[in-house]
Amino acid sequence: MVNAWQRITCHRRKYGRIESVHKELKHRITEMFIETGPSITITTITNALAFGIGATTPAAEIQLFSIGNALAVTTDFVFTITFYGALMAVVGKYEITKELETLKTLPGAETPSETSSAGSDTSSEPEDCKFRRAIAKICKFLTNTWVCSIVLGLLAVYWYICIIGTVNIKSELSPNKLFLEESNIVKIFKQRKTHIIPYYSACWILVENPGDINDKSQRAKLEDLVQSFESLPSANGRYSTKFWLRDYEDFLKQSEDIDLPMEEEDEELAIEFSVNGSQVVTPSQPFGNGNELRQFLEWPEFSFWKGFVQINESTYQMSKFLVTTAYHGSELVDWSNRAKLLNEWRAVADQEKYRSLNVTVYEEDAKFLDLIETMSPVAIQSALWTFASMFLVAALFISHPPTLFVATFSILSTSLGVFGIMSWWGADLDPIMMSATVMSIGFSVDIPSHVSYHFYQTAKDTTDIRRRLQMTIEAVGFPIFEASLSTSLCVMSLFFVDLNMAQIFAKCMLLVVVIGMIHGMLVMPVIFSLLDTVPKKFAPKFKNQHLSSTVTVVTVIT
Repeated sequence: MVNAWQRITCHRRKYGRIESVHKELKHRITEMFIETGPSITITTITNALAFGIGATTPAAEIQLFSIGNALAVTTDFVFTITFYGALMAVVGKYEITKELETLKTLPGAETPSETSSAGSDTSSEPEDCKFRRAIAKICKFLTNTWVCSIVLGLLAVYWYICIIGTVNIKSELSPNKLFLEESNIVKIFKQRKTHIIPYYSACWILVENPGDINDKSQRAKLEDLVQSFESLPSANGRYSTKFWLRDYEDFLKQSEDIDLPMEEEDEELAIEFSVNGSQVVTPSQPFGNGNELRQFLEWPEFSFWKGFVQINESTYQMSKFLVTTAYHGSELVDWSNRAKLLNEWRAVADQEKYRSLNVTVYEEDAKFLDLIETMSPVAIQSALWTFASMFLVAALFISHPPTLFVATFSILSTSLGVFGIMSWWGADLDPIMMSATVMSIGFSVDIPSHVSYHFYQTAKDTTDIRRRLQMTIEAVGFPIFEASLSTSLCVMSLFFVDLNMAQIFAKCMLLVVVIGMIHGMLVMPVIFSLLDTVPKKFAPKFKNQHLSSTVTVVTVIT
């Protein structure tokens, strides 16, 4: 908006007659909003839609991030066209008043130079301006056939590298990325990853309907369940399993031996054994009458199993119990492999023969591991919906198909570049990267939308491709460069923070800005130039496109 105001002001000073402050202010504000309003609106709507789609993802963190950014973008748009526009009107009124006072003090100053259209177009400005000559040379260079060929070749290499990187990006999760590198928590995570996870990754198995454990067939079924977990390829085996039923079986065998008919002289031995270990193992309370479980859990050697089982106090029947076993493997240091192992556990628990046991598998990091499988499809789904939304929004303001194609292509190419280069840069697809991905898709719209819309608007003044590119770069070149430089300088400070999350956002923002600027100032002009060389039967559609403005500007000046 500031750049448009400056160009309109410069043009009016040279070729317009200031009749009154009010009329001149109204004219400049109107021209400014006509020139910048559509591109600002496109940017706002597409950014809001991108973050809105990101808010539909299942991860709560990404939802919060997306909703916050969507509200911020919308609020910024409202403030831009209301508060900031009104502020420019107030300051502009003061500026025009000073201009009028200066003109009145200069003799003959009120007689304008050779007048021309008082619109916002800068085509009638002197061609000997150094800036214009430099832009004209750049446009001549960009429309050169050899230059176009080289740019397309480099673009093909760029796409190949980025596609390979995007396809090979790995869904991974690591809690230490949420903390500063020197944090003690990160040190704990590293020790856990080095010394525990590869050797003893625990699996907790909860059986919520064990059935009648006095039934040998039911006990055999429970044993078979645990053996199924122990037979998985990465299992540590039987020695790592804590399963109360095995001690219970041994207890029953020993009890049967003790409960055998004894000689009368053996009575004292049985009583002494009862006093030392079990209060109930006596001839007067023989085994087999249903009190074995109580006796087992009261036995000092096995009393610790009370922490693994839940007993119905009224009937003293087993209602549910817990089993733990462990797994090993150097590959388990990667969270994606732990997620695969978790699915193997769940596959065992969900087998039809164990369905009546109501088996549940618990892993302490399961809520994070479950995100890994959803990240890739959610990221793809969000990207596709976002691109479709951007295309539809851009089509509302740019009705010319070739120009719309170039804008959409640039958005897609910029986003692909961010994903691919971030993958080569060592980034994994995690919630942090997904948030940055949504942000990147949204911000990749900014530069292509401004360039394509201003190029689209130049068709009403000329059909010469070089002249159209020159007018477009004059209108948006400096604002794009200024915004890119300021944004890059701001986000570069995040590289000094030893926090993975901050650096991921900084890298994504830097890539979006740099790749977007290259596409806006190099790739898009080259493609526009190539489209100008299409066969003659298609050329009129591109060169003499009909413009229909869909924007109505209402300016209220008090």
